[in-house]
Amino acid sequence: MQEPATDLMFNGVNGSTGEYLFQQLPAGAVARVALGEKVDPAHYRNLQQLLRLREPGHLGVMEHIDPEVLAEAGWGLIVPVGCDPQILDALQPLREHRKAEAAAINPVRYKEFTGPLAYRPGESSDAWLARQGVAPGPADPDRGVPYYLLIVAGPAEIPFRFQYHLDVQYAVGRIHFATVAEYRRYAESVVAAERRGLARPQRVALAGISNGADRSTNLSSAHLLAPLADSLSGDPRFSDWLIERIGPSDATKKRGMLDLIGGPQTPPLLFTTSHGMGFDPDDRRQLRHQGALLCQDWPGLEVWGRQPIPEDFYLSADDVGAAARVWGSIFFHFACYSAGTPREDDFSHHVLLPDRPLIAPHPFVASLPQRLLGHEAGGALAVIGHVDRAWTWSFRWQRVDSGVTVFADVMKRLMRGQRVGHALEAFNERYGQIAASLNTELEDIRFGKLYNPHDLADLWTANNDARAYVIVGDPAVRLLFASGSPADGVNRALELPALWSVAAAESPVAQPEQPASTQAALGPASTAPAEATLVAPHPADSNAAAFASADARSEFAAQPFATRSTMIVIGLYCGICNSSATMARAPKSAAWASALWSILSYTLICGPPAAATI
Repeated sequence: MQEPATDLMFNGVNGSTGEYLFQQLPAGAVARVALGEKVDPAHYRNLQQLLRLREPGHLGVMEHIDPEVLAEAGWGLIVPVGCDPQILDALQPLREHRKAEAAAINPVRYKEFTGPLAYRPGESSDAWLARQGVAPGPADPDRGVPYYLLIVAGPAEIPFRFQYHLDVQYAVGRIHFATVAEYRRYAESVVAAERRGLARPQRVALAGISNGADRSTNLSSAHLLAPLADSLSGDPRFSDWLIERIGPSDATKKRGMLDLIGGPQTPPLLFTTSHGMGFDPDDRRQLRHQGALLCQDWPGLEVWGRQPIPEDFYLSADDVGAAARVWGSIFFHFACYSAGTPREDDFSHHVLLPDRPLIAPHPFVASLPQRLLGHEAGGALAVIGHVDRAWTWSFRWQRVDSGVTVFADVMKRLMRGQRVGHALEAFNERYGQIAASLNTELEDIRFGKLYNPHDLADLWTANNDARAYVIVGDPAVRLLFASGSPADGVNRALELPALWSVAAAESPVAQPEQPASTQAALGPASTAPAEATLVAPHPADSNAAAFASADARSEFAAQPFATRSTMIVIGLYCGICNSSATMARAPKSAAWASALWSILSYTLICGPPAAATI
């Protein structure tokens, strides 16, 4: 039985001041927030209709469709009006790969929502669907909108709210990077993992932070991570898996977290609970470090006091180095802002302030998942995280379902190899149920129903928490596990195709302009510092050989000595010719790098690619 809620606690620590991002509040104050909530009647009607229409075992799609088969469920890509064509070009490997899968039975099950079909500023999910000729209800890819949808845009161009609402009916993910190169890296990483049948050891790790007397992390560690680990370990389907629970003493930044996120202990599937880092809008660290994971190094507010949080205490995108091993992994972070940040603070507006204060210069996807997905040594498949604040109390709320049960359902689906968008249907189902219940409760209260502020506060926080879990990455990715594979907690060395090279510079993707009032309010300090960029070589130079298969390498090795010698001589000649042309048109540093790459590529032909550990 749930104990009475006297206060509701919020996840997140302000790195600029050392204080909590938001103080604990009495349930009555949160209930008043709920009573002032503006609801979208059409959206909640659609939620109720979806709940009535859904069939058990076929969440989100028509009953006859298997959501694990892309040829049945379909796959689509959504961009905003005016999308940079370079981005679509960079995603070409993934687009071709998904088209081959989704259009195998019916070509309409693969769709790119570009041009006149693209998202238009200010559109709701219902309006966008109506413009595609689709009514609310379970996804039917034959009617124009596939089940798996990848948003390719930042939240300033396609809002988080659009993603929340669309995700109830469809399996939705989002990618957004600062450079074109990162789009290509992610696309090629996904394609490489799927075409090579990358099978990972049967291993999952769960790391929980508990910062001294901090109530929020103590609750999430004891009442989320611990029962989740017990649920996974006690499931007979995973009796031969290595399920590791990493306690607080092993979850400092250098001792544990860096090993688990990019280090030698990086598992195929990692779940973490911690505070997420937030920063004041005028703090130059905000755009780069907001949503970073606060590690066990922070002793808690009572000990540390109200002073800025140093970078040694949290794990950010800057800590994921070039040698990190994240290719083919999925990360799930229960932490404030771990997936993204909205521009305005809707909650403070309701509780304390007449106007909505700015949280950030513009809404943005968190840098840590961007770094993991766009990594130069091979990107992660997906990151599941939270937009805005995470609500610590909500995973103990039990009116609709146990919060821990929902987390366990998602993790088990991922462990069984389900596609990440389908696996997260448990959260979408929970959001749909809670949102419909909240709308009914608020309507009854407005017509005079007496209410319990604790119950209303629980309902409202559970609603906000459930809707804000999002996928950063392609929602159709999934983990493949090798049955009976060694799972001793140490990554095995795997061959990763040599995908990318270092270049001198690249123009970043154009970012949306901010209103003059926003810029004036935030000042110049809110702009993130410039940084070096790793970029992919032009497809004409390297893409054809980027994913040379093991079969091709074996075929080369099997050739007679004379044949292989002739091929090597031809390769050297072509490489020297290409090098001469490169030297003539490029700066010396870039030209020598390109020349060396060309010679090696032509010489080795189908030789073994560069090895990377994972």
